[in-house]
Amino acid sequence: MKAILVDDEQMALDFLEHLLKEFDGIEIVDKLTNPFFVKTSISKNNPEVVFLDINMPQVNGLELAEQILELDSSIHIVFVTAYDEFAIKAFEINALDYLLKPIQKDRLRKTIQRLEGDILFHNEKSMLQQDRLRLNVCGSFSITKANREVDLISWRTSKVRELFHYLLHNRGKLVRKSLLIELLWGELDPEKAYAQLYTAIYHVRKTLKQYPDNFQLENMTEGYILSTQAIDIDIELWQKNWQVMHLLKRIILTIMLKQWNITQRLILMTMIIGGQKMKRLDSKEYGIEQRCR
Repeated sequence: MKAILVDDEQMALDFLEHLLKEFDGIEIVDKLTNPFFVKTSISKNNPEVVFLDINMPQVNGLELAEQILELDSSIHIVFVTAYDEFAIKAFEINALDYLLKPIQKDRLRKTIQRLEGDILFHNEKSMLQQDRLRLNVCGSFSITKANREVDLISWRTSKVRELFHYLLHNRGKLVRKSLLIELLWGELDPEKAYAQLYTAIYHVRKTLKQYPDNFQLENMTEGYILSTQAIDIDIELWQKNWQVMHLLKRIILTIMLKQWNITQRLILMTMIIGGQKMKRLDSKEYGIEQRCR
């Protein structure tokens, strides 16, 4: 289990390192007194757990934990805190582990056992989720799993649904916050519009949280990037199937035309041209949500 230790006090870091080295299976890949280097270290070392002090003068540990989970939602956060038992109860409600200073070895053992169990569960869950999911965006929004179970997804508001659809349509690309504001909340003043955007993003994350291996929503300085993995989207599958069917039709028509007389060929060409004129009425590129209609 790879671990990063973060505390602005060097003595506290050294003491935690000393305790952790008494347990098998713990590899300390980095120790940091400057919390601003945490995200760089995570990208370099790929830890399973970060032991994070809450009371640091440079940054609030709770806020830093949110940033870490945005970077990699699979990382386990263990808070190291001098807060009293009443404050610690709040962390337990949110399923966040903690160590109370001064750290006791027996309490640390329980934390490591809990971490090992959580990491094992996550690894087994990831293996089960290697099968592809089908995302159904036309009609009722739902996700079909490999075992054919269907999760019906409800969005907090229509704006949240539209936001997700736009991010999905542009997945893998940076979507600027200013563009989202213009598209979805253009009638509001900037302060209210950005507040609505951040709230909507929160609800998108909350909805996708149960599929951490399939969706990643990154918060960049200027916008957001939605990444997907092992996901099939119904309308894109239909488009691919249509392209295959269209190719088959062309092959079949080529064979048939060689056998038909001139009159039969003229009738067929008239039908094809008429169909193409109808298609031109709807040839514009739309987003995923519009293409479902």
